[in-house]
Amino acid sequence: MALGASDTPINRSVAQIKATQIELDIASANFDTTLKRYKPLATVDGETISCFGLFERFIEYKEKQIDPRTLEKYKTCLKYIEGYLGDRKAEEIDQPLTFAFSEWLKAQLSPITAKGHISLLKSAFEYGVEQELVKGNPWTEVVATFKVPPRKAPCPFTSEEIAKIINGFKNHETYFYMAPYVEFLFYSGCRTAEAIGLRWGSVSENCSTIWIGESLSKGVRKSTKTNRARTIHTSERLKQLLLSIRPKHPNLEDLVFVTPRGNPIQENNFRNRAWEPLLKDLKIGNCSTGGS
Repeated sequence: MALGASDTPINRSVAQIKATQIELDIASANFDTTLKRYKPLATVDGETISCFGLFERFIEYKEKQIDPRTLEKYKTCLKYIEGYLGDRKAEEIDQPLTFAFSEWLKAQLSPITAKGHISLLKSAFEYGVEQELVKGNPWTEVVATFKVPPRKAPCPFTSEEIAKIINGFKNHETYFYMAPYVEFLFYSGCRTAEAIGLRWGSVSENCSTIWIGESLSKGVRKSTKTNRARTIHTSERLKQLLLSIRPKHPNLEDLVFVTPRGNPIQENNFRNRAWEPLLKDLKIGNCSTGGS
């Protein structure tokens, strides 16, 4: 195996060390037939890559494959890497350091968000191994052992509470137009982003079936949270609700639920300005109508 280095005393010593390592690996049945273990790491401007630099390269690799909101999560992770690991070389990251970084994240983030960041680092190092930028992945163990506490199940509303909430919106001075949207959430079982992104083209002409295969959140349209499309067969109540708001000749690209100005419903605005204040006025516990 050529080292790609000039013939000097130092490089001959390096070659001897490599040869000894190969002999030992053969003797212990650990020989790497791909030879990657014995090759020098790829470098950036003559230096082995930092953890920060590796993650930057990973972002460049992924940015055309992911949606803008997911890309923002990658960039946020980069800030945490800089804040804790600085310019530490990727090859210097060992298992104890990954656990220390994990604990540092957990001290300031929710468990599920913290695990998301270290999972991204695991993926980045997998990419680094493939690109021969690093020799191993120290993040595997910390991700495997990271436990996220189960979320508290959303408390269900009683039928009386549901009726009070829907009537509350119907009679609301400002947010009366949200009543069909709220009723739809209760009786369809859709996630909020799925309901917000629902277009008339996904609703059958007689409103007896609804195709759910996309969502809309913060202006970004993408597939559903589970990445699986499904068809809902509407109950008579849901069917009549949709028929009551369906235009005679709807543009199939138009959203089913919009503001008076025809804009998409903003989930955060709805929750903070309409949903939570109304439930407080009605003295009803703030349960969720559906996940995003």
